[in-house]
Amino acid sequence: IAVLLGKVATDIRVLDVGCSRGQFVAAAIAAGYRAEGVEPAPRIAEAARAAGVPVRTGLLEEQHFPDGSFDALTLFEVIEHLREPLPLLAECRRVLKPGGILLVSTANAASWTAAAMGSGWDYFDMQKDGGHISFYNPGSMAKIAANAGFAVARLDTARVKFHDKENTTRPLYVAGKLAAELLNLPAQLAGRGHDMLAYLRKPAAG
Repeated sequence: IAVLLGKVATDIRVLDVGCSRGQFVAAAIAAGYRAEGVEPAPRIAEAARAAGVPVRTGLLEEQHFPDGSFDALTLFEVIEHLREPLPLLAECRRVLKPGGILLVSTANAASWTAAAMGSGWDYFDMQKDGGHISFYNPGSMAKIAANAGFAVARLDTARVKFHDKENTTRPLYVAGKLAAELLNLPAQLAGRGHDMLAYLRKPAAG
């Protein structure tokens, strides 16, 4: 984010949306960023504040931040829980400064992991991951970014896996783990990694 913005950490105000207990916020503050979070679950937000992390309770739209309040926003593992993400992305765009960065992390539905695991892909597990209902790949991420008024400044994917440890034999798991390690770099280069990080930029004039 700092590289894309061309700023040092101390000049960057960042908001983590859906920040849970504020682990990223605390790490960002420790690294010198002016960071805070917003979390819709009251108990979790209170736990973050009790640990000394600046976290507001509620949805982003309920905070009524002024236009252009932040240099950067982060959405870690949030967008896959939303049936309709455009209203949230629009609010993110509003509270970002012109040229600001929105970092979105989610799983890559076009990954080699998703192809190999099929219906067993853990992102399809409604109970395990708390209700994933929307799925993205690099192409669809670029389209939804454009629909929300963002440009893709950078998009990275990483990591490959073929089995969950608890659902297979140890020899098969070890073999899959070794194969995944060998394929990590090719997956990154091909945009087929499991984890997707999309750095979306608000236009400098808008």
